[in-house]
Amino acid sequence: MVIGDNMSNSLDNMQHFFEQDIKLKKEIYNMCPPSDYIDEDSLMKYTNNLQESINYIFNEFKRIAADFFEGNSRNLLEANIDKYEKKVIDEFNSCGLDINKLRSFYKNYISDMKEEFVDSVKVSCVGDKFVNYLYPISKANTINEYIHYFHSYILNSCDVLRKIPINSERLNREGYPIRLRGFNSNRAIEIFKAIPFELECGFAEIIAVNENKIIMMFRDLGHATTIEVSLDNGNAKVEYFVPKLNNIELINYLPGVNKVNENSVGATGSFEVKEENLTNSIVNFISRVPTDKNRNMDSEKSTIQIM
Repeated sequence: MVIGDNMSNSLDNMQHFFEQDIKLKKEIYNMCPPSDYIDEDSLMKYTNNLQESINYIFNEFKRIAADFFEGNSRNLLEANIDKYEKKVIDEFNSCGLDINKLRSFYKNYISDMKEEFVDSVKVSCVGDKFVNYLYPISKANTINEYIHYFHSYILNSCDVLRKIPINSERLNREGYPIRLRGFNSNRAIEIFKAIPFELECGFAEIIAVNENKIIMMFRDLGHATTIEVSLDNGNAKVEYFVPKLNNIELINYLPGVNKVNENSVGATGSFEVKEENLTNSIVNFISRVPTDKNRNMDSEKSTIQIM
C-alpha cells in the first residue's frame, strides 16, 4: 500500500499517464507510413523518425510499469515489455528501406487492435477490480494493444484509483460513500455534489486527474461502471464501460452505446455535450445504467464469463 508522500505521487503518476496517453495515440498516427510513392531520402527520414518513436514509446511503457505496478507483477510486466521491445526492433530492422515491409510492420506491430484482445481486457475487469491483470498483456501483439491495456487497467483498477487522497466524502441512501479525489476541479466538485442521494449504488469514486480529465467509478451500476470525461474548449466527451449486462434492452438505450447482444462482453459507448450540460448529463446517464435488480434472463449468458 502506498502511504505518505507516495499518495500525492499517485496523482502525479496518473496525470503523467493521461498526458502521455494522448501523445502515444498521436504518435501511432504519425508513425503511419506514406501510402504513395516516397523517394529514398524521404524514406530514410521516415525510418529515422520511426526509430525515435519506438524508443520513446517503450520508455513510456517502462515508466508506466514502474508507476502503477508493484512487486512480482512489476517484474513480470517489465520482462514482458523488454521481450516485446526486442521483437519490435528486430522486425523493424529487418524491413530496411522496403516501404512494403514497413507498411506491413506498422500494421502488425504498431497499429492493429484485434477484437479478441479487446475482449480479453474486458473479461479481466470484474467489479472494481482488474483481475488476472497480466493475462491480457501476454496476448498483446501491437503497441496499440499495449496502450489499450494500460489505459483500461489504470481506469478500472480500484487499487490504482484509491491511492489518491480523498478531498470530500458523503454517503448515499444505501450508506455507501461518494468520494471526490485528486485535482481541485470545479467541474468535478459540481458533479460530486450533484450525485443523487437516492442513487442505488455502492461505492462511488470521482477522481479529477487534472483540469481537463475526470474519471468516475460507480459500484453496483452494471457491476462497476467506469466513466472517463475529457474537457476541451467548452465541450465534454464522455466515454464509458459497463462490465456487466444486467439488462440488454436497457443497455442499448444508453446514449452513444455500441449496441450489445447476448454474446457481448460488457458495453462501451461515448457521447459529447457542452461542458455546461455535463453534470446533468452524467446524472442522467448513471440513473439509466441497469443494476442487478434490473437483470433479465436474456442477459445471463452475457454475464457468466465476467462474473
